[in-house]
Amino acid sequence: MNQTISIRVGYDWGSKEPSAIANLRWRFIRDLISGAIVELNKRQQKLKKAPLNVRLARMRAIHGGEVLGTFIKRCKDSDILVFDISTENSNVMLELGLAIASKDNCPCIYVFNEQEGEDFDITKIPSDLRGYFITSYRKTDSKSCESYKLVDQRGFKSSLMARIREVARDKGLMVDKPGLEEEEVD
Repeated sequence: MNQTISIRVGYDWGSKEPSAIANLRWRFIRDLISGAIVELNKRQQKLKKAPLNVRLARMRAIHGGEVLGTFIKRCKDSDILVFDISTENSNVMLELGLAIASKDNCPCIYVFNEQEGEDFDITKIPSDLRGYFITSYRKTDSKSCESYKLVDQRGFKSSLMARIREVARDKGLMVDKPGLEEEEVD
């Protein structure tokens, strides 16, 4: 039994934009996911349970390996997949397509898209992706890691935490206390 929950993130790591901006996008998404994991592990600690072992990694091919085979294996081996399609990078879109095709059951795929202005324009998302969990973020003028701000109108954090709990239960890593579980208000 695999005791690790695997989350992989696909994003444009610098082919169309400077790698410094791509690294900001990665850090933004990584920090957001890491925050959800920290919160879940605090709950585990309150229940006197072992912390969850979560591996968060970028969706990258192995150098010298067969690229498509590597991506398909990583998609199949991952419990949760996150893709940032903001730059409409063809490699990221291919990875997303492979992820959708490689999952036997309802895939747990989250799609991030940078929004322009105050409102999220769903028409900018390819119609084939509209059935998946899509959230957006807005870029601010700052040059620091804080230059990306999540617009969590669609409940990404709570959905991600629920999915991690579900995977943990399936793997026997998390047993909630018996009785009624009340949802915590963030």
